Amino acid sequence: MKAAWASLEGHTIGGVFPLIRLLGSSDRSAVFLSSAATRTPSDVVLKLVPAVAGQVESLLARWRAATSLDHPHLLRLFEAGECELGGQRYLYSVMEYAEQNLAQLLEHRVLAPDEVREMLGPILDALAFLHDSKRVQGGLKPSNVLVVGEQLKLACDAIGPASNGVSNGSAGATALSPYLPPEAAGGGRSTAGDIWALGVVTCEALSQRRPAGLHAVGGGIALPADIPPTFSEMISKCLSRKPEDRPDVARLQAWQKGGDLEPASPPEPEATAANVVQAAASPTSTRLVIRAKLISQDEVTEPVELRAHWRPVPLIIAGVALLAIVAGGFYFFSSGKTPAEADTPAAAPRVAAQAPRPQAAASSQAPASQAPVSQTPGSQGSASQAPATNASIPAPAARATASDASSAINEVIPVVPRSASQTIRGTIRVSVRVIVNEDGHVIAATSEDPGPSRYFERLSLDAAKKWTFAPAAAGEKRLMRVKFNYARSGTTAKASPINAESQAK
Repeated sequence: MKAAWASLEGHTIGGVFPLIRLLGSSDRSAVFLSSAATRTPSDVVLKLVPAVAGQVESLLARWRAATSLDHPHLLRLFEAGECELGGQRYLYSVMEYAEQNLAQLLEHRVLAPDEVREMLGPILDALAFLHDSKRVQGGLKPSNVLVVGEQLKLACDAIGPASNGVSNGSAGATALSPYLPPEAAGGGRSTAGDIWALGVVTCEALSQRRPAGLHAVGGGIALPADIPPTFSEMISKCLSRKPEDRPDVARLQAWQKGGDLEPASPPEPEATAANVVQAAASPTSTRLVIRAKLISQDEVTEPVELRAHWRPVPLIIAGVALLAIVAGGFYFFSSGKTPAEADTPAAAPRVAAQAPRPQAAASSQAPASQAPVSQTPGSQGSASQAPATNASIPAPAARATASDASSAINEVIPVVPRSASQTIRGTIRVSVRVIVNEDGHVIAATSEDPGPSRYFERLSLDAAKKWTFAPAAAGEKRLMRVKFNYARSGTTAKASPINAESQAK
């Protein structure tokens, strides 16, 4: 079946979306990398599903309804429609492109407990948004937990309204997907079904294995032995066979933030004279037990809300801080320096975001040889919030002679978000070939060794295009190799010339 789907590569849907490359397929659907010239970034994903009589209208209606959803942790669905390829009718949906999904990561390693808690935050936010509007995600599984840039998002093509068609799950339950709850055998799509799927996904993230006996008739569900105790209760409750016994999203959010999974027991009613009289008058009362706590005068305090609003110490601290800021600003403006300049040693040169355009004229002093520039999480500062391609650590600009034409003047090091760097095991190496013009600017870049991940390949290409080198002789173009090494501790890069002999090889 994969070969049949792959044969569609090169076709164009509606004259707008080319099927560039098959990304994945099953018997019932295929996902292709495509491109949308009117969008930035232009890369999109196009999903094809054979048009089945009786299901076309409902599926198209569900997809088109999903195009109106806007949430930071839901993958954007741009449009949906019908098409014909090779005499076969298909339905298609166009979605946001994601660099990686959880299933791909779990092929290499499990997630640490802290990583799973961090992952659950955006997943639960997205589910809360859907469940509040009486919708369900409907397809929660590792391949539908996606990474787009620095954000984790859930796939949106299975989103639809919640329905009540349920059964006890005894008939045909063994044919269900492990991510569907027992009651889905009756055709239901409920919010409790999303909670079941979340339990399975959480178990896989921690152990690379699903629980055993998920749909065994009359049997229990067994979790892998290496599931941490802090998660075993949460997963077990999510996998309760009765939908009403599963926690809702609000309870799971409280647990994810460190609270209890079970709601607190209601407090005992206070004993009052009215309660005593009512209990004594009741004909069914056989015994009256009064539980009361005597509070000493030392325990009587002002209401919590009142203390929170009027506690004077934070106000005093805030006032002192404000005065310090005003005084500092007055000092800096009166001295003719900005705060940034005042904190900078006089001998240290100011570093611009981008190195100036190198001059073609030769200089009597050549720059020192460039060592690999390293970017570590601890040195990023606020730059970690900026796009990776905009972050650079430029070397001082200097005029160079033709003999130093291979020296890099501006080395742009990709900033890898923590969510991506924590997936690295060992070192990921990516090699990029660049063509450099006489002024030292990169005019073309292509992957020489893309490494194991399209995400890091893209970071490398974007960064390499922004490198600048020492100018060369008029009309001379150079071929350079820029090698990027990605590790959990940081990223390094180094450029070297590609001579004619290596080009021939």
